[in-house]
Amino acid sequence: MTHTSLRFPDGFLWGASTAAHQIEGNNVNSDW
Repeated sequence: MTHTSLRFPDGFLWGASTAAHQIEGNNVNSDW
């Protein structure tokens, strides 16, 4: 197995997101 290094620019910010549809388990009656 080979190891590949990745470099990101200084100041690079990681982020993550999700959607209510994913969290609520396909609850189609949720109307926020």
